[in-house]
Formats: sequence, C-alpha cells, structure tokens
Amino acid sequence: MAGYIGSKSSGIISGIDASIEELNLNDKVSANGTTEANKVLTADANKDVTAIRNLTATGTVTRALTRGSIDVGNSSGVSSALAKGAAGTVLTSDGTDLSFVAASGGGEQEFTATGAISAGDLVGFNPNGTISVVEAELQAAVAQGSGAAKFQALVYDTANDKVLLFFQGTSLYLYGRVGTIANGQISFGTAVTTSVGADDIHAAYDVNSGKTVVTYTQKNGNNYPYAVVVTVSGTDLSFGTPVSMKSSAQYNTIVEYDSNAQKVLCIYNANNGKVYGRVGTVSGTSISFGTEAEVSTLNATIDATALSFDSTANKFVLSMVGFGAGVPTLRVLTISGTSVSGGTAVNGDGLSNGSYRPELTYIPSINRTVLIQGYAGSYLYYYILTVSGTDITVPSGTRFDATVEIGPGQTYVVVAGDKMYMQYPESAGSQNTLLQIDVSTTQITFSPLTSKIQWGSGSSSEYPVAVYDPDTGSLVNADGTNVRILNATAPSFVGIAAENISNGATGKATVIGGINTSVSGLTAGKSYGITPSSASLSVAQLPSSSGAIGIALSSSSIYLNVGKI
Repeated sequence: MAGYIGSKSSGIISGIDASIEELNLNDKVSANGTTEANKVLTADANKDVTAIRNLTATGTVTRALTRGSIDVGNSSGVSSALAKGAAGTVLTSDGTDLSFVAASGGGEQEFTATGAISAGDLVGFNPNGTISVVEAELQAAVAQGSGAAKFQALVYDTANDKVLLFFQGTSLYLYGRVGTIANGQISFGTAVTTSVGADDIHAAYDVNSGKTVVTYTQKNGNNYPYAVVVTVSGTDLSFGTPVSMKSSAQYNTIVEYDSNAQKVLCIYNANNGKVYGRVGTVSGTSISFGTEAEVSTLNATIDATALSFDSTANKFVLSMVGFGAGVPTLRVLTISGTSVSGGTAVNGDGLSNGSYRPELTYIPSINRTVLIQGYAGSYLYYYILTVSGTDITVPSGTRFDATVEIGPGQTYVVVAGDKMYMQYPESAGSQNTLLQIDVSTTQITFSPLTSKIQWGSGSSSEYPVAVYDPDTGSLVNADGTNVRILNATAPSFVGIAAENISNGATGKATVIGGINTSVSGLTAGKSYGITPSSASLSVAQLPSSSGAIGIALSSSSIYLNVGKI
C-alpha cells in the first residue's frame, strides 16, 4: 500500500516510525526554536528527509491582493504586495526595486554628474560631456560710487589678483577703486580721486612693472592728454604724478601694453586731425615718454580711433576713421626702443559716414584681431584681421543685420577664458548688453538675440566696459553706474535636475521642451529663470524676460521653453 499522510495524533507518514518531535514538526518548530511557517519537507533519492525548504509553487497561484496592488519579489526572494501609487504616478525601477513616482512631463535625458546634484538644481554641460550645477553667479549690481560716469576703464592686475576700476566720478574727477572677487561677488576698497577732471579714460596693466597706466584727456581745463601710474597695496590704490603727453588740446587718449617691448603705447588725436603716438616706460610710480610720432595717414574723426596689441606678432593694430569717410582705415604699429612707426595703411569697406566708432580686440586662440563697427542703431559690420610683419590683411566687412540695435558708444569682443562675448550698448535706452559669440578665422557666429544678457538704461550705459579675471573665472562688467559679475567658466545651460544624482552617477535632467516637477514655490503662468541677485543659481520669478528659462504650470512644475542664462 502506498504511503499516506495520517492524522497528527497517530504518526503522520505511513512506514515511518519517527515521532513528531523527532521530525521537529510539532507546531512548526525547528531544531533551533524558530518558526518554520510555509515550509515543506524535501527528500533525497533514498527517500530520506534532508531539509526543510521554502515552498515553491508551480502553475497558477491565487492570493488575496488589495485593488490596484501588484505582486513583486522582495529582497528575500519572497513575493509581496506592492500597493498602487497615488493618482497620476507611474511605476519605475531604480535598478533593484520597483516603486511608484510622479509622472514626468517628458523632455528628459540621462547624464553623468560631475559633483553631487540635487533635484531642482539648474545644470549645465562641462567640456567633458558631464553635467554640473550651473554656478554662473550673476551678482546683483554693486554701486560704482562717486556719481554716475560716462567714461570708465577696467584692468586685471595679475600681480595682486585684483580688478581695478577707473571712472569719471563726482565733479567729473578721475576716480579709482580696487576690486576683490570672492565666491562670485566683488567688493571694493575706498574710492580714490586725483581731483582733476577726466574724459576718454583708458587703462592698461604693465606686467613688467606690476603697475597700471591710466590715460585721460583733462576735463574742464586745457584738454591736454595725460598719463598717470597707479600702484596697488591691498585693497587701496594711489596715483602717481600725472604726466602731460602733449601741450595742446587732444582727444580720445588710449593706452595698450606691449608684452614684448615691455612698454606702453599711448595714442591721441586732435579734433578731426592727425593721430599721434608716444612710447611710455614705467619706472616706480612715474612714466617717461619717447619722441612723439604721427601714426595716422589721414585726418581722423575725433573719438573714432582704436588700438589693440597682437601678442603673437608683437605688433599693434591701429584703427582710424577719416573725417567724413565712415569706413575704417587699419595700420600696423611697431615699437622699437622708445619710438613707434607704422606700416602701410589699408582701408576697410561697408559703412558710410555716420557710423559709430570701431573697436578692436585681439583673440589669441585664433591669432586674429577683430574689428566691430556699429551703424545707425540697426546693424554692424565686422572684420577679422590678420597681421604679418608690418602688413595687415583686411577682408571685406561682414554685415550682421539681426535687429541688434547697436547704440552709440563702444561695441567690441571680450575674451573670457574659452568663451567670447560681444559687449555693446543697445540703442533702445542704451542698455548695457552682452551677447555670447564664437569667432573663427573667417567668421563670427552670434548667439540668438533672445539669449543676450542685459542691464540698466541711460546715457551712462553708452560706454560699458568688461575685463576677465582668470583666477576666479569671472567676467567683470561696468556701465558707469554699476558693476556686475558673470562667472564665464560656468557650464552651458542644459536644464533642471529631475532627481538627485551622486558624483559620477547617471541621472535624469529635464531639458528644453520638458516639464520639471522638482521645483517649489512657483506661481502658475509666471516666467521663471535665473535671477541676477542669486549667489547660487535657483529658479526664481523674473520681472522681465531677461534670463528666463520657462513658465510655471503650477507651484511645483515648470515648462522649460527657453535655453539661456
């Protein structure tokens, strides 16, 4: 007769005379005293019981589940019920377990993080293809002090790691301040004045002497061109004795440093007359000059000359505009000892009389000098120039006509690390404006005008200036009233982190066209973006479209529709 399972009181398995206690099955208690629920006996080929194991079911198993729950395996390999998520949530996996999370609005991509990222952080691309928190601090405006100024100049002092600001302040006097950048913010020492009026303020840092040379035209006086040496000590500066470069009225004084000759070149011009140059040598707190040389080949329009130094060719590029001509004339200048001489002048094309002053910037990465000249508040021409010996190649000007609205004043390229910006005053209210660009050996690629960074209005914004601090990666901007900081080394904007991502891990970020739900405190229908007053970037309501990245759909969701900072 086949074996059978009998009653618990009389032997439970036929043919086996072991007691219940010996089989350790009494009340489901094992030898070690732990409960063995839902277990079965297993036997070997000799029908000897060898173990007590978990029950493994085959076929269809029916178990009671609450509505919407699902059966999943847990960490012990045992099935368990997973309750349904809240309305609108979706089932997701973290690679190990399943869970219900809030549904994404789409527009998500996976990236590898450099540095820890929290859900809701603004993130951007690094050069190696990873993403990081976008720490492009746009500092709230810092008052320049001592009255609004039309003319100002910025230089970076490499020896002292300071930014020096010079401007036309109260009573039109020449003022100077030492700026220190830390944690994306700039602070200034006490403003110092020369108690002399100053127009056409320019400045250049002399690496050899560790001093800065400031040039200006005397205001409310004889209009003589002056140069003065500036010394920095901590957060203070002092002016040396101003030296007159010519005993007659001159305008548009400009100074640039020659890193090869270790001297400065100063230029100035009479009212619609000749342009002159003098080589300056700094010694201590004083400056001395060589013989004056005429460097123009035409009668030049006042306030329309520009100068830059090509550090590869070790030459200067001079740009002039003939009186009544409008088009630029270019010439290479060379320092020899304490003298300066010029090569053959070459004319540009494109702009007629009435155009704004051209400006020059040397770009070391491509070994080219860029000239930009705006016209009538509506478009601009640019030239990418090549210097060879004492000659200069001037290609046909390229017109950029995209309602750029160039205003009167200075329009030029600012090199900030591996990024470049066009700095210009916009004609509609003379707003101080930065537009990111890329310059190759043959052309300039302009970012969409919707991505421009813009501040302020008024006549003081006609001559905005900027300088790059390589130690902090900061681009410093001054418009005659306020100073601001842009961290030019920040990664390019990608979107908003959709989840926490550890350093080196892969995670999701909401990109343009997607909806991020990791934010909070928003007002539906309002535009949001990067606020200039935020030291570490956050999503914040904006009073205008400047810096906007999207529109809030609710208090905790934002639709990213613009890719800019």
